[in-house]
Amino acid sequence: MTEKEIIKNKNSALCVRERFRFLFNNLDIDEFKLISAKKEKIMLDEKIKKIKADIRRQKRREKVWNMAENMQNEINNYLVKASKPKDDFEKMLVDKMVKELGVVTTVGELSKFLKMNKTCLYKAMDNGEILSFKRGRRRYVITEGVLPFLRD
Repeated sequence: MTEKEIIKNKNSALCVRERFRFLFNNLDIDEFKLISAKKEKIMLDEKIKKIKADIRRQKRREKVWNMAENMQNEINNYLVKASKPKDDFEKMLVDKMVKELGVVTTVGELSKFLKMNKTCLYKAMDNGEILSFKRGRRRYVITEGVLPFLRD
């Protein structure tokens, strides 16, 4: 190839680049590649953040599940010794509480259900009359563990 043909090929390549520049948002191809790479990197970073957040959330769930499984024997022993329902009314009450509040509940939900002051419930938990556990700053109540407190 002669020098003129090389220059002609370069000019034709530049001409093609200019003709189809509108396809790249009127940017030079190199600029378009850089911007596209930045956008792709941002999207990948967001996906990674989301995946990491999902993993952290799953680990927290597993910790709570493991904690509940580890406490299950302790809960069963406590309930057998202290709060086995003595008659049909107590059985119905426990069933209703578990149905409406769940196996584990918060002090706020329990106070609304029993229509009692939260302070009274916290004092009972501190005295050991109500079976509860702490997770972070929150206190959770084992719903079936409220029965001995209600008897008194």
